[in-house]
Amino acid sequence: MRKFVLVTCLALAAAIAVPSVASAEPFSGSFDNTIRKKDVAPCGAALTCGTGTIAGYGAASFVLVPTGVPVPADGCLEIPAQVILTLADGGGTLTLSGTGLACTPGRSGEAPGQERSFGNPLRATGTFSVTGGTGVFAGATGTISGTLRLAGAHVSLQLSGDVSTS
Repeated sequence: MRKFVLVTCLALAAAIAVPSVASAEPFSGSFDNTIRKKDVAPCGAALTCGTGTIAGYGAASFVLVPTGVPVPADGCLEIPAQVILTLADGGGTLTLSGTGLACTPGRSGEAPGQERSFGNPLRATGTFSVTGGTGVFAGATGTISGTLRLAGAHVSLQLSGDVSTS
């Protein structure tokens, strides 16, 4: 009986002494925007922006800001960027940093006048690390993959990955 009590006490003490470890939770977000040609700087200094939802957190917005010079890669461009997600209720922000590979279908990125036209199609994919967070995302870590699609006036961003929020 003494051994049982001693073993139980040791097991309980060990359980209390071990700090809890945050586990990564699935993360997903879906965002859209319609940018009209007559809109002047609709996203401020950001390349693009939009509103949508983050599963489990509710309404949110995003801005995508290039953070370096694009580098040509197999007919596409590697673009270092930062994505900042902001909860609509003011509950926090999540900052993601990484590199996206932006490609245009066919040769539309090389079309004459594409620099002056509006809404040329583009698809970008990338993997981003969580590099900052406030509010409910304070201390967050993780990796998130994203797909950005631009076509005409429509912008769509899909995010998925794993995030730990302590």
